[in-house]
Parts: sequence; C-alpha cells; structure tokens
Amino acid sequence: SESAQHSSKLSQALQDFCNQSENERQDSEALMAILKYVAKSGDSQTYKWHQLRQLITFKVHQLGKIVPKLKEGQEDSMQQLGDNSSTTTNSSNILTHPIAERVMRHLQLLDKEPPFTLQRICELLINPQVYPTERTLWNLERCTKGITISIESFKEQNRMTDESSPIGISDSMEQQFDAMIDEEQ
Repeated sequence: SESAQHSSKLSQALQDFCNQSENERQDSEALMAILKYVAKSGDSQTYKWHQLRQLITFKVHQLGKIVPKLKEGQEDSMQQLGDNSSTTTNSSNILTHPIAERVMRHLQLLDKEPPFTLQRICELLINPQVYPTERTLWNLERCTKGITISIESFKEQNRMTDESSPIGISDSMEQQFDAMIDEEQ
C-alpha cells in the first residue's frame, strides 16, 4: 500500500541519517515527517527507538546551539541558566545551552525503550517556535528529567508480589512502610 511505502521510505531516511557521522547529519523533510507522525500518533513502535533517539538528540542539539557574543561577565549569566556544568564548545565557536546538554544526557540513559513522554517530546521539537527557545528546552527537560526508564520497564520492575493487595502495594513495600512508621514512634 501507499502508506506502507511511505513509512518504508521514512524508515530508510532515518536509518541513513543514523549511519552518517554526527558532523555529516542534516535535517530533512523526511526526518521532520517522522517526528510529526510520532507527535500526532504517539506511536513508539513504528521506528526503532535507538534510531529515533539519535534524531531527537540531534534536534535537541540544534535547538540548543548558541552563537555567543561573549562580553565580559556574559559567561557567568550563561552558567546561571543551567546547573554548574560547563557548556560545550566545538571548533566553530558554537556553544550548546546547558539545558540542551542535560536533555541529551537524559535521552542517552533511555537506551532500551522510549520514554512515555515521547509524544510530547516530538510535539515540542516539531514546533519549537511556539515558545522562546529556552522555554522549549525547559519543557524538553521536564519530559526527560528523572525518566531513566520507560513506563513498561517501570511496570515490570514494580510488579506486585501480592496480587490480593487492594491498592497495589506489594508485601515488601508494606513491610518497608510499617518499619518506617515503627521508627517514627
């Protein structure tokens, strides 16, 4: 069918993008179409996560590029925007915003499955002009910060050990809670 062919072409475009070195990578309509599809559908299964993650990281990096006009003291104000990590400089004297750097680090931690916030991440990346750049980066950070596992992995790691528990608390969780109460008394 036509949609299967279209999807196949987009998958190939994503694979080609991922096979390029980071310096060779460029944005394209096909790559934007992938992000638009995920933003609209929330589908995290059509494209391979390890490839989609590379595209998202690339887009975050593009969004976070800052061409500095450094005056005295301006570096200090740049530091205040993020945590105390330093910004990255490449050979063309372009800095990466500290929030963008954190978002990219958070994405790297999600190596097995996409986060449950994938749809929102793609929404922000296809329309970054909706908010000022820094606000978009903050929103992206909110979608990735502290989410080092996917929702499926979380469910798997926290399976109930006592299926009869009415509110979904396992025996070990109840014991930990009881021990905390006893310590306080």
